[in-house]
Amino acid sequence: LSGGIDSAAVVAFSSEILNGRNAQTFTVGFEDETFDERKFANLVAKTFGTKHQTRIVGLDDARTTLPEIYRRLDEPIADGSLLPMHMVSRLASERVTVALSGDGGDELFAGYDPFTALRLAKIYQQIAPEFLRGTLQYISRALPLSEQNMSFDFKLRRALRGTNHGPGLWNPLWLAPASVEEIKNVTGMRHEPENLYQDVIALWHECESENLVDRSLEFYANYYLEGVLTKVDRASMLCGLEVRSPFLDVDLVEFALRLPPSVKLHLGTGKWLLKKALSELLPREILRRPKKGFGVPTVKWFRDLPVPTRVKTERLGLNWDVLMEYRQRQLRGKSDHRGVLWAWSALDMSLT
Repeated sequence: LSGGIDSAAVVAFSSEILNGRNAQTFTVGFEDETFDERKFANLVAKTFGTKHQTRIVGLDDARTTLPEIYRRLDEPIADGSLLPMHMVSRLASERVTVALSGDGGDELFAGYDPFTALRLAKIYQQIAPEFLRGTLQYISRALPLSEQNMSFDFKLRRALRGTNHGPGLWNPLWLAPASVEEIKNVTGMRHEPENLYQDVIALWHECESENLVDRSLEFYANYYLEGVLTKVDRASMLCGLEVRSPFLDVDLVEFALRLPPSVKLHLGTGKWLLKKALSELLPREILRRPKKGFGVPTVKWFRDLPVPTRVKTERLGLNWDVLMEYRQRQLRGKSDHRGVLWAWSALDMSLT
């Protein structure tokens, strides 16, 4: 239970089906308030009378548990939320063997922040002159780095990363842990974004709809959701917990696919129809809260996490000096490389 709309909806309907028996809910949080969602999860748990359990995920967990997780994975996963997902699965596995999650709701009903950025990105590309684009790039680099979750400077840098390219590249460039420039510097090989993301571009153009929301939903359903489900499956099965996603019920998915994009993203509001459907069921604070995501305070943790070794890094064919420079710039607040640095750590921990 994150305290978001999707997991809250699962709790609401589960409680109804249990008919008086208390559902069990599990939440992990962080000491950093901008990443912590326990307040909202507690509200949902209190509203529906669940047996609610919480725990804090901290730097010590990152130090001790992450290496254990990566040693047992079949392949590296560069998603920082792998750790809290595993920790909440551990918490749940102490009481149950099967759990429900809210995964899939954002991908079906346009719940992620990039959906609300599509219209602005289109306007920006159509009317922003070159000097304005250059000015915004300069401002984004000059802004001090924030350690908070989904801060303005982070959103601006990510938005500008994609909008200098065609719409088919917006979503993968917004979400990629490493920019094209970072990939070039770290690997020593020049990759054009059209080559890196050719499958995504092909899917974008193959979509029968011309609508930006529909085409983005295709991307999220075919690429992003696959990564989310893989992460959840690995993180939970490592402690013997099976996680199922009611939002991915075949009938519900087929219904959502038939809906016009205007009822998913309506006047800048994502999940508009879902929120309307749940308006009499969920607390107003849950329905109106902004999208948070399962963020992790990696920027703070980098100061105390072990530095990947030169030997392992060079075995991977990566430039250790460049990555160390990125790390130093990150620690000094000079530039934001959190995605590529986290991926570097994941690779390092995965190698024996």
